[in-house]
Amino acid sequence: MNLRYTRNLFLRAFCIVYLSAFLSFYIQIPGLYGDNGVLPAKSVLEFSKHKTLSAKIHYQPTLLWLAPYLGLDTSYALDVLALLGAFLAFTGLVSQRFCTIPLFAALWSLYFSLFQVGQTFVSASFDELLLEAGFLAILVAPLLPGGRKGTKGSPNDFITFWMVRWFLFRYLLTTGLTKFNSGCPKWWSLTAFDHHFETMPLPSPLSWYSHHIPQWYLRLVQVYANLCEIFLPFLFFIPIRSVRITGFVFQLFLQICIVLTGNYDYLSLLIVTLTLSLLDDQFFYGRKKSISKWSVVGNIVNVLLHAAVFYGIVHLYSMKINGTQIDTNIAFTKSQFDNILSQGLTYTVHLGLVSLAGTILYALSHVVFDNSGSGNKLIGVISTLICAFAAVILFMASTVPLASLHPASNSTMQPNVRTVYNRLHKIHALNQYGLFPKMTGVDGRPEIILEGADNVEGPWKEYNFLYKPGNVNHSMPFVGKY
Repeated sequence: MNLRYTRNLFLRAFCIVYLSAFLSFYIQIPGLYGDNGVLPAKSVLEFSKHKTLSAKIHYQPTLLWLAPYLGLDTSYALDVLALLGAFLAFTGLVSQRFCTIPLFAALWSLYFSLFQVGQTFVSASFDELLLEAGFLAILVAPLLPGGRKGTKGSPNDFITFWMVRWFLFRYLLTTGLTKFNSGCPKWWSLTAFDHHFETMPLPSPLSWYSHHIPQWYLRLVQVYANLCEIFLPFLFFIPIRSVRITGFVFQLFLQICIVLTGNYDYLSLLIVTLTLSLLDDQFFYGRKKSISKWSVVGNIVNVLLHAAVFYGIVHLYSMKINGTQIDTNIAFTKSQFDNILSQGLTYTVHLGLVSLAGTILYALSHVVFDNSGSGNKLIGVISTLICAFAAVILFMASTVPLASLHPASNSTMQPNVRTVYNRLHKIHALNQYGLFPKMTGVDGRPEIILEGADNVEGPWKEYNFLYKPGNVNHSMPFVGKY
């Protein structure tokens, strides 16, 4: 199994994500972070009581501290960092030769610097998700431009792609579990999507139509979202190509639906980029080979595994055909969910540990059997072991946010592991996620309405804005990233 082409595609797709993020930030600088913005960035830096540059960077690690030394004010320095990040991301997009560790380290540093002064406007998990994924992209990228086309990738790719897969698994699982863990009655009654399309920040043209879909269908939408976030991610670690490819298709379909019915900036594009870790080079340009018995066995296992998952979903959600519709109701109680969660988190960590160990051994076997000469093998083994050590550290530290989903598992977390997590979390190389734990706006969508009149006696007439929700009988036009 080769990953060189898939790795290159992953890195270039990540450049698109960075390009979108930097341009989105740049456009909003005057109104949000400029000197006359809502939350000026300079106010964050001016409150620092530290005098030396090193102390300031330790207090608030951002490249913006260098602005005075370069003769730039804070607002102009923000423009420079955002445009520089967009330029570097564009270079990586147009040429694979630039997709190396130095480029992605620079991109991560630039966005991290902007994040430090983003204040409440970067409080959503989107930006933390990008920073953690960007940190992993540094590990995925090669140190130097790759060799000629057609050469094999590094055995380290197996380990780094596993780290991306584990990160995607953590994000999806915690996003799904926190919805039930929060106790929100809308998620538990499968009625959250009755309000979702109406209350999202910037509805898309299809959001209005999605909001008026029959309720039984919206309940099925939540079941599918739960399926993709909670249940199917466990199959990411099955060492069978067809299983992972099927998982990629399910996740891709979910993200396409999210893009069509909502506006979440680069989030869906980032998730799709992460799902590339489920694929390999053969998926894109593999030669047609005679069907082997192992591929047949793999396909059978794939069908059986997904059939078992769907069978469980039918029972867990009491799915029944009722005329022309499908009725769904959650068949498990909060107490049962809590018991399964308390035990399941431990098994989840064990699953990840076994999968990581198998991946490391697989990478080492490639080093030994694919390299000729004892010197090349020794260098390859050392390089792979260093990569494996980094993967183990990140994996162990990443169990902290997983364990925090339940008090029982959280109380057993080792202090040393928690210390490592806290240090990595300080630079947002590891984070805790849980998108939309509670459905907001269940009482309707609050909107500021501006009215005008020729005199104070009226009549007052509402001012309608092109990109602002107003008339509930019409859908919204398309709006750019927010």
